[in-house]
Amino acid sequence: MDKITLLIVKNLNFNQIMLKLLTPNEADKVFPDQVIYKTILLVALSTGLPLKDLIKLKWNAIFKYNSKGGAVCVENFNLNRNYDFPINEKIKNQLIQFYTSLNQPDFDKQIAESFKSPQTLDRWLLGTNIALGIRRVDKIDKDEWSEYRNEHLTQIIFGRRVVETCGHSNKTGKLLKGLFKIETNEQLFAFLGYDSKSEIKYDLSNLSIIENLNQRYSFGEPRSFLDDDKHFYALIKDSKKHYPFQHFQVFYDFLQNLSLHMYDIKNQGVLVLLMLSLTNGIRPSALLKLKWSDILCIPENKDTYVIKNKVSGLGHKAHKFYNTYDFEIKREFKYGRNLIKVDEKTETKIKLYCRLMLEDKKLNKKRKLERLFFSAETASLKGDCFVTNRLNPLTQNSLHREIQNTLQVTGFQHAEKFTTKSTQIMYGRRIIELKGLHSPTVKALKTHFNIRKTQNLFDFLYISNQKGKNTPAIKEFRTVFEHILYDI
Repeated sequence: MDKITLLIVKNLNFNQIMLKLLTPNEADKVFPDQVIYKTILLVALSTGLPLKDLIKLKWNAIFKYNSKGGAVCVENFNLNRNYDFPINEKIKNQLIQFYTSLNQPDFDKQIAESFKSPQTLDRWLLGTNIALGIRRVDKIDKDEWSEYRNEHLTQIIFGRRVVETCGHSNKTGKLLKGLFKIETNEQLFAFLGYDSKSEIKYDLSNLSIIENLNQRYSFGEPRSFLDDDKHFYALIKDSKKHYPFQHFQVFYDFLQNLSLHMYDIKNQGVLVLLMLSLTNGIRPSALLKLKWSDILCIPENKDTYVIKNKVSGLGHKAHKFYNTYDFEIKREFKYGRNLIKVDEKTETKIKLYCRLMLEDKKLNKKRKLERLFFSAETASLKGDCFVTNRLNPLTQNSLHREIQNTLQVTGFQHAEKFTTKSTQIMYGRRIIELKGLHSPTVKALKTHFNIRKTQNLFDFLYISNQKGKNTPAIKEFRTVFEHILYDI
């Protein structure tokens, strides 16, 4: 794979592309040609079919008439392949909107015939690149993206999405090789931009577990494989205790809606700790040793927080803080055996926490922040991230008490039910909710939580219906084509 293609596929996010394609856009009414590109792109990314085949696609391959004479999407389409390609409900709705905005062309015509002028393959590929958002990829200048053409790009994006969401197995490998007309696994890995199979890892950190607040339920509610009415309000069966968790998104929203500046340094740190723990499924105590150097980085050739010696009128040296906030938050970093990922909203909270700590006048007056953040005249970021109000590191022995105290201060009504395992349980249940009893996912969760047996994993997550005990058994997506759209 050439360097520019590898750069593109590593920076384009399948989820963001699909959400953009599914989001209503007033400009579609003004630029009908762009609607046609989006239609083909939506089908290409959800099926893995090559663009050169889809260019010849007729409207009747994806639409039919209902009993009232209206256009509706077919459930599956084949295109002379050995697979039936299911069409996701949300994609069906958008395809209907695209079709309607083009004034409902004749079913027997090719989609390409809806263009105002004839299209060459070169123009098709350029239009697809624009719809994909290639021009917004960093490190690609205008000349590069405007001249870039790759008729297999959508297939590469599709294939990498399959690997990310399903892992690599004989089943997925056979499907992808059949779709791409590739004979060997080595050729498949090279086609997708991987050096070898060892580079392909099914990692929980690749899963999108946070619902997009701006577009939540815009295209219908997400598929849920786990809805067993267990949360802080409910009593554990045959017990007087309540469940020590609530739904992942409910607690995530609670944390994100809090204003950090309303609380002291210790409580701010605990809230950031809970955000990182919740979104990565790592026990809070395991994150206590995080240093600022783990989370923050200093951009090259930029001013950062600097302490300079300044002689006062009395001849004594004094410290002066320069408010140039140019620390950058690492969006992902390795910590022990875990890969920590920082979502956009948590990144904003960490930046605010750092700024509030450095601007705290009481702390700065005592010059205690020097040993946390600074060495000599430049930032060293050598201190602990999570500290008490006296700037001593939080300890494991007091952590549970500190978490409950912080939650009580914020008005969280279930503070006394919260345990140090609550965030892990919410994280694990959220993944099962999204992916169901997907073997690679269950295996990855056992490894993540260091649990050997599947039954022990479900006991830890308070899931009792994985085998249908008194309730319907948890299922999973039937096909790869459903898996890749799990969070759409």
